[in-house]
Amino acid sequence: MRAQSLTSEAFEPFGQVFEALGHASAANQGRAQRFDTPLDMAGTDARAARLHTAIYRIRKSALPFELKLVERHPLSPQLFFPNSGARFLICACPALGNGDPDLDGLRAFIGMRTQGIVWRTGVWHSPFAALDADGDFLMQQWQCGGPQDCEERPLATSIMIDA
Repeated sequence: MRAQSLTSEAFEPFGQVFEALGHASAANQGRAQRFDTPLDMAGTDARAARLHTAIYRIRKSALPFELKLVERHPLSPQLFFPNSGARFLICACPALGNGDPDLDGLRAFIGMRTQGIVWRTGVWHSPFAALDADGDFLMQQWQCGGPQDCEERPLATSIMIDA
């Protein structure tokens, strides 16, 4: 499978892309530009009552990348934004009627270090893969502190992803 560039339009079925583009307003006494992107964090289950924030330090991976599992967060959207590193690879697929991942609908995206994403609640996706260099990524998600926060599904057969 080939990965495509991460754009708002291409990623829309799985969530939202945000980045420092477009109109900016002045902030911090004119020393900064503020790029506002209203993020859609709807769909949070009431059981996910605390906002969890973490930094993921991800070792770089090479392309082609071997996708071995997908995961989803059934209670809340999940935000990821790179703090360092270079490009990153993400994959996503819709769910079948029974809730299982629909791997026939799998799509792969290569994002830039200036882009962040919000996975929609319940979307099956790959863990982040840092490309070109190790990277630190900010993660935020409403959680309950239990196993419902993240459901992992190993793939019966791995899928090779290339650019």
